[in-house]
Parts: sequence; structure tokens; C-alpha cells
Amino acid sequence: MIERYAYIRAVGGISGDMLLGALIDLGADVDFINEQLNSLNIGKIELEFYKGTRKGVSGIGLSPLKEVLLSDSYTFKQFIKIIEDSPLTSSVRKKALLTFKNLLKAEQIVHGSDEVELHELGSIDTIIDVVGVVSGFESLKIDRMFCSALPAGCGFIKSGHGLMSIPAPAVLELIKMSNSKLLTNSNYFEDSIEMITPTGVALATTLAEFSDPIMNVMETGFGLGTRDIEKYPNVVEIWMGESMSNSVTNKYSLLETNIDDMSSELIGYVQERLFDSGVLDVWTSPIYMKKNRPAVKISCILPVGLEEKIAHLLMKETSTFGIRVTSISRYEADRKIQKINTEFGEINVKLKIVDGKVIDVYPEYEDCRRIAVEENIPLQKVIRLAQLESNRLLD
Repeated sequence: MIERYAYIRAVGGISGDMLLGALIDLGADVDFINEQLNSLNIGKIELEFYKGTRKGVSGIGLSPLKEVLLSDSYTFKQFIKIIEDSPLTSSVRKKALLTFKNLLKAEQIVHGSDEVELHELGSIDTIIDVVGVVSGFESLKIDRMFCSALPAGCGFIKSGHGLMSIPAPAVLELIKMSNSKLLTNSNYFEDSIEMITPTGVALATTLAEFSDPIMNVMETGFGLGTRDIEKYPNVVEIWMGESMSNSVTNKYSLLETNIDDMSSELIGYVQERLFDSGVLDVWTSPIYMKKNRPAVKISCILPVGLEEKIAHLLMKETSTFGIRVTSISRYEADRKIQKINTEFGEINVKLKIVDGKVIDVYPEYEDCRRIAVEENIPLQKVIRLAQLESNRLLD
């Protein structure tokens, strides 16, 4: 099934107002965004935007608010209550609340207290940025969002808490909480510059996956930062498009290691342990190592986040001194499990779906094996019968 993708390219920085500008440049529905913001009942809000450039890059910037609001300063609890009590659409409310809760959690961890005193984040701009950005993505009907690595910036900046290193501690905590990517070699841009703000990072880490999608780019939007910096364009890009013909996932890692001094029995045992530990697939390949020694390469695919656990298992259970880790992407057809009735009983079959049509069916081996043992009949006969019955599900 083709999905609608958005990819945030944040090499020039990221903040809430920059994301909002990029969404407007993409064609987000300004009336819908204003409608959602005014449903918060914090005063009359009508966002205004301007067209501008940063180092020759044209984009949209957010103008300062001119409207009279009920208050200029809020706490996290007040922000959350405002959103909970508002008639926002359910999707916008859910994502906005999650963004604020992640931001609150990061601040609580940094300050070591449940009671967090807000300074810059307590301004009305924060809730406008969060709800505005979530509403903008909603209006564009985005199915999945992705984000590039975030530039760390460098130096120090003055804040309500005093002089603070860049990136801010709350920003680092958000990145750590979400296992997101940080581009650490960004100190060549400018001295003492904050490239990523807590609000921008909270939105990116809450809404987006930090991986590189394979997509057809159809539209691009550029959101302007507030500064025209000498060394690089202070803009955030959002690319909008569609997935390729099948769904694509990037949330996998490939771990590999070469073994030349273990028996086949031990290799088989390691494969069993790997499957028991949550890897998706394991295989071995015959190879030749130095001095023409025949050896085995163990390869396994696993969900992102299991790398340390699986590497530790391989270190303990094999003779290896090193394990290679690679991020991978793969095409995945949609799949569905369905039960079919046969003369021997129910069997689960896996449906392979491409472009919304069932193009192949596969009887589940374990079900067929169980029936073959229970009924004392050849396994291949059960599989042939199950295949014949399940072919009726083909489109």
C-alpha cells in the first residue's frame, strides 16, 4: 500500500516556528491550523507568515503574534490541561499531548524534580508551535514522518537558568529518550549558536522516525529561522511524497561476524539462542578467511534497539572478537494471517498483499507439521492440500 511520507531535513537547524513555516510552504491548510489554535481558548490567534530568504534559499517564516492573549506565561501542567480540555481533533490532541509530556519528562530528568520552572518554554509560543505543527501535518494527511540527524551546534547560550551549553540538556535528554540521531560535527558552522530548540526537537522526536525513507519526492517546503547566519542557511526542509510501490521500513539492523574455530553443533546452538532473543532472521554463509581458512559468517537481522543485547550474546556464545553493525532498509509487502478450513482441521495461511491485492498465499509450516504428526500422514500431503484450499483467497 502506498503511503504519504514527510521527511524533515534539519541540517540548517530545527525549531517549532521553522517547522510551521516549512509546512505552510508545503501547502498546509492555514485556516485549519488557525481553527485548531483558536479552539484552545487562549485568546484570538491568527498566524501571519512572510516570504523571505536565508543565504539565497527562499522559504516561509512565522511573524510575531499581534493578537491579545489571555496570558503570556504558562506551566507544563497548564499547557497539558488546555490541550486536554480543548475540542481539538482527536489525532491533533493525542500527538500534541505526547509532545508536551515528552518535553516535561526530559526537563524533569535534567532538573531532578517533578516540579519544573519554565522560562523560555513557558511562553505562549510553545503551545502555538506544538499544536500548529501537529495540525499542519494533519492537514497534509501524512501517514509517516521521518527526520534526518539533528545538528548539535556548539558553544553556550544565556537562558532563564543561566549560561547553558549547546545543545541544551533537555534537548540531549529528548534525543537520548527517543534513541534519535545527533550530528556532532556541526561546530564548524558558527561560534555559540543554538541550532536545535527544545520545542523543535520534542516535535521531531515525538512525531518522526529517525531513518531515511525510500520515497518519491513530490513537494518541498522551507521554513525560515529568525537569523540570517553568515556560514549556512538557517532553514529546515520538509520533503513530502509517497512511498514506493510497497511499504518500506528502515527499522532494522544487520549484525555479522566471522567464525573459523567453532564446530557446527555450536553454530546451530547459537542460531537457536539468537532466534529466542528476538532476532527476525539468522543465516550462515561459508567464507574463506586469512591463510585460506574455511570459516562461517553468521548474519542476523533484528529490530533497532536490540543491537547491544544481540552483540553481547554473540560475544558470550561464540569465539568472535568483533561484530559488524549495519543499518539496513528493506521492502516489505503487506501481510495478513487468515484461517482456512481443511478436511484435517484449521490451518493458518499467510497472505501476501501488493497494491491492495492478494497475490500469493503460504500455509503456516507449524500448523501443517502438527496435523501431519497428529493424523500420521505425510507432511507434503498436508501442505499440498492447504495450498489448494488457500489458493481460493487469491485476487
